[in-house]
This record gives sequence, structure tokens and C-alpha cells, in this order.
Amino acid sequence: MATSRTKARVLGVGETGEVSISRVRFFVGQPRKHIEQAALKRLARSIKKVGQLNPALVKLVIGDPECDYELIGGERRYRAIRLNGGDTILVRVIGVTDRLGQLTRAAADNFNRKGCAPLEIADTFEEMKEGGLSVR
Repeated sequence: MATSRTKARVLGVGETGEVSISRVRFFVGQPRKHIEQAALKRLARSIKKVGQLNPALVKLVIGDPECDYELIGGERRYRAIRLNGGDTILVRVIGVTDRLGQLTRAAADNFNRKGCAPLEIADTFEEMKEGGLSVR
């Protein structure tokens, strides 16, 4: 017996909702390169107990049949949900269209949090500077 699967509606810019975690890919330029495993496990327990309180930030991906969204902020939440065996993630789609804008937003999302290594911050600022952004 054949089954038909319809693809879920893709959220638009400004929308927040639950999406299949399999339709979200990592941002390879993510400023935070290392995630402390003990902290990730604590976050996974918290999400399992009370749910995901804040949406991950994503941008739309066009032309990739494997995914609809790319993470900008919320990689720890993404990983914690995967650790729990979850298949959906709460996301908010923001209107970022270029790599520099994505990097800037990811930096803002990450650098005010505990656990960012100084070299990660320095590397990100250097990449932003090379992209033409004035960093002071």
C-alpha cells in the first residue's frame, strides 16, 4: 500500500512555529565552535521537563530539497532537542539574506552568553571585518 506524504507548509519571514528538525540545517559559519557537553545535557533535561521556551532563529533556505531553514541562533537548543530524540523545534524565521548579516546576527545571539571562547569571538570579528563590516 502506497502512502502519500505532503510536505509541511514552510513558515515565512516573521513567523514563529514548530517545524520538523530534519528540515533545519546548521550554519557552517556559526561563531560558537565548541559546546560544553555537560551544559548541553542540562539544557536537554530542562527542555524535556518544561519544553522549549524560546524559538531558535532561522533563515529561509531556497533551492535545497533537503531543508527549508538554516540556523542562525539556537544551535544548543537544536542539539538538546536532538539529544532528547525530539523531531520538531520551535523556530522564528528572520529576514537575513546574506552571510554577513547571518554572521552578525549569530554573533549577537552568542556573544552575550556564557561559554564563548575569546578566540571564537576574535575569529568572528575578523570575518565580519573582512566582509566589510566596521567592527569597533
